Amino acid sequence: MPITVLDNGWISDSFTIGGPPSYTDAIVMPPDQYNALTADQIEAMKQERYDRWVAMITEASAEIIDGE
Repeated sequence: MPITVLDNGWISDSFTIGGPPSYTDAIVMPPDQYNALTADQIEAMKQERYDRWVAMITEASAEIIDGE
């Protein structure tokens, strides 16, 4: 997905990861911070967000199924 520069100058790196279910989000930060990261570090951030999201929806689903 695209990397764009926002009106305030920050970098927005939009992504979709996983599936199913898939997760869409964006890494948004000042350009000096973004450019200091390696491609592997950025991918790790994306994976971490996806993993936390999956854990959250899995946990919430279990609570609904268990009736808690």
